[in-house]
Amino acid sequence: MARKLLAGATAVLLLSGCGGVGSGGDTGAAATLTTMGFGLGDEIATTRADLAGKAIAPATVKIGGSAFDAQQFLASVASHTPPDLVYLDRQLLGTYAARGTLEPLTGCIAQQHIDVGQYRPAALREVTLDGKVYGLPEFYDNRVMLVNDAAVEASGMTAQDVSPADHGQLTTAA
Repeated sequence: MARKLLAGATAVLLLSGCGGVGSGGDTGAAATLTTMGFGLGDEIATTRADLAGKAIAPATVKIGGSAFDAQQFLASVASHTPPDLVYLDRQLLGTYAARGTLEPLTGCIAQQHIDVGQYRPAALREVTLDGKVYGLPEFYDNRVMLVNDAAVEASGMTAQDVSPADHGQLTTAA
């Protein structure tokens, strides 16, 4: 049975323990883990694919291109041949989860004893819908806000008025 699944690239290694490799069917042939939205354009990607291949052997890993292509993904779901793993921006995840084109990873996370506490709460919320986790965050970035103290003081405000801790107040100050 083909499975619809979404996870971050780091989840490639977990799928072997969660039944994510299944496109080999019942033919007796080794299964193949198929991916979409993940290419081998750099050393990190190649290393991940190699590690995944070793972890799921004798199954193999088939990398399906580079950037996520929404039309290609939806066509594969409609034709009942979705990839085992999809790599996409977590801001898009809710759209596909709500449409039923993805399977939650909640059971897999529990089965593999993955500590979701290692992820930033905001990032984990972005991959969760209706209490079910549909992906694992891969990266986060730090946003830097530079403040011109002289300009803040000249406007009659204080550093507290432009604190990023209160987004509403920061918007008003801006």
